[in-house]
Amino acid sequence: MWGFQMLIAIAVSIIFRLNKMLVIIAANVSIPPMIPIIIYLSHLCGAIWMGERGQRITFDQELTMDSVMNNLVQYIVGAITLSVVAGAIGGAITYIVLKTFRRSSSGR
Repeated sequence: MWGFQMLIAIAVSIIFRLNKMLVIIAANVSIPPMIPIIIYLSHLCGAIWMGERGQRITFDQELTMDSVMNNLVQYIVGAITLSVVAGAIGGAITYIVLKTFRRSSSGR
């Protein structure tokens, strides 16, 4: 998925005439210790959409790539859901912060 993310980021930077170097640097941000948590949350979000067919896993079970691959559709749906929700929350926080700072700097 990370290679696909980079291709989309470069394509978007070309379309919107953004600084390509900054887009590449920003798109390469990854935090390896967070990967198991992201996989777990993606699987958990997917279980919500899968209803009765969704499998719930816990941290006391062994979370392996085999367990994720056995429920690939659940993981993919959950990953999309998690990314949309995280993006919306991040966008909202950024909007609020920028509005706050813009308002305080224009009042000088």
